[in-house]
Amino acid sequence: MNGITFFETIRVDAGKISNLDLHVKRSSATIHHHYGVLYEIPFEQLLDEHFLKEQSQKEYSLHNGIFKFRVVYSNRVLKHTLTPYSPLPLNTLKAVDCKDIEYDYKYENRSRIESLRALRGGCDDILIIKNGFVTDTSYGNVLFKLKRDNNLYTPTTFLLNGTKRQFMLSKGIIFERDLRVENLNECESFYMINAMVDPITVTVEL
Repeated sequence: MNGITFFETIRVDAGKISNLDLHVKRSSATIHHHYGVLYEIPFEQLLDEHFLKEQSQKEYSLHNGIFKFRVVYSNRVLKHTLTPYSPLPLNTLKAVDCKDIEYDYKYENRSRIESLRALRGGCDDILIIKNGFVTDTSYGNVLFKLKRDNNLYTPTTFLLNGTKRQFMLSKGIIFERDLRVENLNECESFYMINAMVDPITVTVEL
């Protein structure tokens, strides 16, 4: 497993880590699966280092605004950065088929996903289709509403079980449901979510 690295992207809002328990759980499970050791990344302590840096250098105020906290790790923390968050424009998804993609863990090496993203054409991102089923975008999970149905669903066939997805499922905000590519026209609306953003409305191009 040498050389394999992973990362967590975490939302810090007004100085507070969002869904900390879910990021700890996912990273700990990743480390245990790949290295056979029990280890919890001390996310709050790492964030404190940025607070100390802020106090000494006055670069920005962590108590104002939204920041992206990125932690890269293997069986230990390798590096961590904190930057003000600026969302990229996201309005359209291009459906792209890939039968062999696997992304069960949040690998830092995203070359396979990026090669698919290069096929997006004039769209902002991709909607990955695997074996006829809807999975994820290149950097988030998908939500959808069916016509004449008020519930908000997320595909059972996700690639990566995102922390925002887990949170919304645990609160009963969304529900799981299969979605095949041929049934996309039965959907009334689509959304993208990830650790940094609440649902963003998107359209899908086949």
